[in-house]
Amino acid sequence: MAAVLLSALLSAGCADNKSNLSWETDKPAVEQALVNLGQRQEQAEAESKSSTEQVNAKLLALADQDAELKQAVEALTQRVKKLEAAAAARSRIATRKQVYAKVEAKPVKPVKSAPAHVSEESVPPAPVVDPAVQIEAEKNAYTAAYLALKSGRFDEAISGFNKQLDQYAQGEYTDQAWYWLGESHLAQSDGEKAMLAFKYVADHYPDSVKHAPALLKLAQISEMKKQMDKAIHYYNRLIREHPDSSLAEQARVSLSRLSTANTESGQ
Repeated sequence: MAAVLLSALLSAGCADNKSNLSWETDKPAVEQALVNLGQRQEQAEAESKSSTEQVNAKLLALADQDAELKQAVEALTQRVKKLEAAAAARSRIATRKQVYAKVEAKPVKPVKSAPAHVSEESVPPAPVVDPAVQIEAEKNAYTAAYLALKSGRFDEAISGFNKQLDQYAQGEYTDQAWYWLGESHLAQSDGEKAMLAFKYVADHYPDSVKHAPALLKLAQISEMKKQMDKAIHYYNRLIREHPDSSLAEQARVSLSRLSTANTESGQ
């Protein structure tokens, strides 16, 4: 039994010796492997840090580019606004020049010759009328008459519009003055004078914003006066000359109503 135990101890001792010899042999390789692993880890971390810095740098560069683009777009927007404002100003100036030319081209009544005993030097020169001042005066006269109409002062409105038409027969607000003169007479139940005013707009101002309303008023007054042929004529004229307007649609409804009434009455 003792021999067996001695043999086992000897075997274990030999194994331990062999294990120690193996570790001593492998130790440098293991240590070097650990060093290499650490270096590779440090290199990976450095590369990762460098990559992150590059990404951040690219993001900053993109942000700068985006800011520059926004500034460029804003500059272009402001430039376009300035160009549009300049174009609008030029358009207003051209329109005003046309109005001035229209005022200046207004026919002037011939002046009677001065008596023989009066020298040319003693005749005072004709006053120079500033077109801008004349247009402003016409606008003020028109506005005063219009406000009188809207306030129910119909006599004052009629007087104001008539005075404006006498002084500015070819003015900028002439077409509207004729139309509102018709409305003033209509407010006083004077259909005849109202029709004369509306007819003047319908026959002389085809491009006026009051042309279609004037035709509608003529048709409605004719219908009220039981002058159905005239009413149909003006309704049809409104549809023909202003086919896409809302008033044309109103005229179509009125014509349909008149047609139905004529059918029911056996006409």
